Amino acid sequence: MSGKGGVGKSTVAAALGMASAGLGRRTLLVEVASQERMSRLFDQRDPIGYHVTPVYPGLDALSVDPQKALEEYLLGQVKVRAVYERMFENRVFGYFAAAAPGLRELVTLGKIRQLLQAGRHDVVVVDAPATGHGLGFLNVPRTFARIARTGPVHGRAKAIAALLDDAQRTAVVLVTTPEELPVGETLEAIEELRGEGFPLAGVIANAVFEDIFDAGDADALAAVEARGAASAAAAAARSRLARTADQREQLERVRPCLAELPFLFEARLDVPAVATLGERLEGL
Repeated sequence: MSGKGGVGKSTVAAALGMASAGLGRRTLLVEVASQERMSRLFDQRDPIGYHVTPVYPGLDALSVDPQKALEEYLLGQVKVRAVYERMFENRVFGYFAAAAPGLRELVTLGKIRQLLQAGRHDVVVVDAPATGHGLGFLNVPRTFARIARTGPVHGRAKAIAALLDDAQRTAVVLVTTPEELPVGETLEAIEELRGEGFPLAGVIANAVFEDIFDAGDADALAAVEARGAASAAAAAARSRLARTADQREQLERVRPCLAELPFLFEARLDVPAVATLGERLEGL
């Protein structure tokens, strides 16, 4: 899952994970780059960290630390712990590992693939980077497969790329809010994903103001204002009507959406609040 920063991508990813678990699927929710948003969302006393943690009935979560994923991969290749430890003590190797473009993304994706292969989960929901970096994140395995012509890195990159390209096993979901800039960035991401051939499932619209007025209400409000009897309530109603109309206009640019999730008027989105969003996603 990807989307412009600030559209609630992580919340929607959590809701989708809860929806999947609610349908009886063993589900794993993965966030990349050790963001640790899920530990706060699911009220975990300690950070979820780099280990599979149950957070909801049928739903586990994992926060991938790219450094730990890299160490895990290299240990699996080197086999001898003493040699592995000397590699990581070597400052030159440390600089190389930190600077190598895409290496952390590759081992992160490799960790996700490894978890799928373990067979403990039916579905993995990945809270991927925002759209500005999301396509690059997905393209890393293809790049490494071209650069490393042979050897274990080539084989690993090729296997990950095959997983991401397979529409039977992978689907990219974009999250947006019904506002001009997020919708514009979403439309650009759609074109890029299609151009690169990644399996795009569609768009989920988040934080949508639900219609609470009909055409008759709008006419009645206009009549009240025409008589000069406008009040704070009338002003609030007028604002809501305008906001809803603006959102409908923006949503027309990305329809049909996979789902529309309502704006929740909550000071803090807790587990029950996100679960209500998940209920709306169970049909996906």
